Amino acid sequence: MLSGPSYSSWVHGNLANLVFSRSYGDFEFQWQKQYGRAYRVRGCVGGLIPRQENRLMVSDPTSLRNIFQNQQVFVPVPMQRTGSWILGGPHSIFYVDEEDHKRIRNVFNTAFTPSRLRALVPSMQLVAEHWESRLSESSGVIDIYKTLQQATLETVGECVIGYHFNGIGNDEHPVARSLFNILSLTAYKSRSDLVASRVLSLLPESVRRHLILNASNDASRALQVFKGLVMPFSDELLQSKVKNSELGLESNDLLSVVVSENQKLHAPARLIDPEISCQISAIMIAGQDTAGNTLAWAFYELARSPVWQDQVRQEIIDYRSRAGELTYAELEAMPCLNAHLKETLRYYPGVPFDERIAAVDTVLPLSQPAMNKDGKQVSEIVVLKGQMILCGLASYNRIEEIWGSDADKFDPSRWLKDGSATKVKSAGLGPYANLSTFFGGPHACIGWRLALLEIQVIIAELLLKFRFELEEGIEIRPIVRNTLLPATGKDDRPEVPLRLTLIE
Repeated sequence: MLSGPSYSSWVHGNLANLVFSRSYGDFEFQWQKQYGRAYRVRGCVGGLIPRQENRLMVSDPTSLRNIFQNQQVFVPVPMQRTGSWILGGPHSIFYVDEEDHKRIRNVFNTAFTPSRLRALVPSMQLVAEHWESRLSESSGVIDIYKTLQQATLETVGECVIGYHFNGIGNDEHPVARSLFNILSLTAYKSRSDLVASRVLSLLPESVRRHLILNASNDASRALQVFKGLVMPFSDELLQSKVKNSELGLESNDLLSVVVSENQKLHAPARLIDPEISCQISAIMIAGQDTAGNTLAWAFYELARSPVWQDQVRQEIIDYRSRAGELTYAELEAMPCLNAHLKETLRYYPGVPFDERIAAVDTVLPLSQPAMNKDGKQVSEIVVLKGQMILCGLASYNRIEEIWGSDADKFDPSRWLKDGSATKVKSAGLGPYANLSTFFGGPHACIGWRLALLEIQVIIAELLLKFRFELEEGIEIRPIVRNTLLPATGKDDRPEVPLRLTLIE
C-alpha cells in the first residue's frame, strides 16, 4: 500500500477534503507535493471494502496514459455508468461496451474533423454577435457565467445539433431550462451526498437507477423532467435530420453530417437511430457546461490582467486587419489568444479528477518512483481487481517538472516562445497541448476541437467589443460540482460578476 494523507473522519475519509475544500485543490495539490504523483487516499465509510476505500490517487503521466489506453481494464465506477444511462439512455457512448463505443465514435468522428469545423466559424460568430448586441444593451456589472452558459448552449444548438434554442438570454425553452436545472441540482453539495453516493454504488444497477430517479428530492424530479423532455426532443430532431438527408437537403450542423455519413454505411458499422439520438443529451451537456465554464475562467483571468488583455485584443485586431475577417486559420495562428486558452485549460480543467475501478488484476507503471507506507520506493503499482482509482487530472496539470516551478501560477507566457510549456517533452497523454483536460486514449473527448474553436471565436469577438474588469471586493474561486465552477460568497453560488465597458 502506498503512503498518503491522514484522515479525521471514518465516514468521509479524505474525500470531503478533496471535494469540499474552500478552493478546489487546497488539499489535493499539497498532497501531491508531499506524497508525489501516486498516493493513497481514504474513501467514504472506510474499511467496508478495503480496495474501494483505500483509493489510489494518480497524476503520474505514465500511469494516466496507461489508464486512458486500457479502458477495458480501468472501467467507469458504478455511479458514473448509472448517470450515463439516466442522462443518455442505454446507447449512450459513455455507457455502451467497448465494441459499440468504437462503432459510435467512428461515425461521429466524421463530423469533428478540422475541415468540417472550418465551415462552422461564421455560425459561431453570429451567435457571438447576438450576445454582443444583448450585452451592449446592458451596463455596469454583469454575471458573465450565466450568460456564457446560455451562449454555449446556443452555439451547440446552431452548430452541432442544428436547433435554435429561442436565442441567447431566453432560458424559457423547456429542454434548455431542464438542462440548466440538472446541472445545478445533481452535483455533490454536502458530505451526506458523498455517503449517499457510496451506499448507492454498492447496490445492483437496476435498484440504483430506480432509487435515483424516484427519490423525493429536487434532483430526482429534475432528472425525471429532463428524461421526459430530452428523449422525445432527440428522437424528433433526429427524424427531421434523416428526412432532410433523404431529400438531399444539406446542412453544416454536425448532427446532419453524422446522419448523412451514417446512411452511407452498412451493418454492423451503421448505427441504428437510438445510437445517434442517445448522444444528443451528452453533446448538449458537455458542449454547454464545460465550454461555458472554460470561457468564464478565461474572461476572469483576462480581467485580472488588464495589460495582458490589451495585448490579446491588439493581436486579434492585427490579425483581422490583415485577413479582413477572422477565419479558422487566423484563430489557430494567434500566439497570445491560444496561449491564454491553453493556460486556462491547464489551470482550470473542466473535470479536475475522474474515477475508475480496476476490472482485473494489473500493474500500473510509473514515470518516477512512488513511496509505499513503509517508506520504500516502488517503480510500479500492483493493482488488484476492485481497486478504486482517482485520476488526478488537475494535479497532473500542476506538476512542476512538466510545467515549470511556477506551475501553481496562472501565466499564459509559459506557452509563448521559450516559455516553460514549449519545452515540455510530450507525455503522449491528451489530444491537445500535452494537457490532461480532454482525457486521452480511445475515450478522449470527441469534441475537443469543437470546444477549442467555440472558445476562440467567443473570446476573439467579445474582446473586440468590450473591456472586462474585475468588480472590487468580490472573490472568485474554483469549486467542484461535477465540473470545475467559478464561485463567490459563502453559499458557493456559481457566478463571475465582471464590469463590461463598450469599446468605441
